[in-house]
Amino acid sequence: MHSARKLPGAAAPAARRRGPTRTGRLLLRAALGLGATALATGFLMPLRAPAAHADAVYNQKITRSEVIARAQYWLDESLTYSQNATADDPSGTSYRKDCSGYVSMAWHLDPTGLSAPNTNKLATSAYTTEISGSPSSSTDLEAGDILDDPGQHTFLFSKWANSSHTEFYAYSFGSTPVTYKEVSFSATDWYSHPRTNYNAYRYNNIMDDSAGTSASGKAYTSGNCTAEASHPVSGVSGLAIEETTCDERVDEGGHAILYVSEDISWTGGGSDKLDGYTLHVQAQKNNVTQKEDYCSNVDAAIDAASSGSESCYFDIIDPASGTWTADGWLHAEPHNGNWLGPQYVDGATSISF
Repeated sequence: MHSARKLPGAAAPAARRRGPTRTGRLLLRAALGLGATALATGFLMPLRAPAAHADAVYNQKITRSEVIARAQYWLDESLTYSQNATADDPSGTSYRKDCSGYVSMAWHLDPTGLSAPNTNKLATSAYTTEISGSPSSSTDLEAGDILDDPGQHTFLFSKWANSSHTEFYAYSFGSTPVTYKEVSFSATDWYSHPRTNYNAYRYNNIMDDSAGTSASGKAYTSGNCTAEASHPVSGVSGLAIEETTCDERVDEGGHAILYVSEDISWTGGGSDKLDGYTLHVQAQKNNVTQKEDYCSNVDAAIDAASSGSESCYFDIIDPASGTWTADGWLHAEPHNGNWLGPQYVDGATSISF
């Protein structure tokens, strides 16, 4: 158990109304002069013990981005496949270490542990709606959907790999370790099973990430955002990392949604650019962590990029009454450098439900 504490000697962050979209938030940040080139003193501190968390709520609304973030968590863990063993999700709940247990973990389903739904159960109305009985390049697949061969194998669709939708990226736990790779509709087999045996399904509680944005027409009832001053990276020229935590509340179909995020943005004028990062963001109620997640990325999209921005975020549907805040940790790796160690991110201003 721990609180979202302020670092010794750090200036108090300026609270501001959070815009309805990440783009709007970045524009507001620029307007207020809080861009990544405004440097302040940074503090490196030891990583704290894993946070305490409350009992999770399962089989609830979940955004596509959170499903993908949870899938990525097991990929990063390089787990060993076993139908008779379990592994923890980011909050410490265990799920069976096989293909259907992996999907159950990504969707945050109940039952958990070894009793997590199998490939047959996932393909029923208890959890999903069938998108297509014969998926093809024209099938309306979206992030977090599954391709399921009941009794054999199931895996998660991530995103299309080309504009013609003939290839896509997928997460699968049909071998050791979890894989993330490109899959083609021209292939005879998918993961050693006939492609024609698979049907496409959508989780009943999955929610588009646009839900609650201004474009979706949902009403914003309150919100707060705290931008930390940009931290210079010691020994790395022309590289600054800005840390931001936000929370907000919106009304969507009678549901209150707590949105928690941690953002980084960077600029670089010299040869030192950003290769990779790991973000760890936490939501706390009355200073006790209720939910946490991890987002990491080391790929061509940011490899040695001189400037850019990335986010780690999740939603909590109908959060419990209390005062909620957010905090987290940042790890970063400069180009051709070493991981810089944990950087604590001060908590966002509070919001009450």
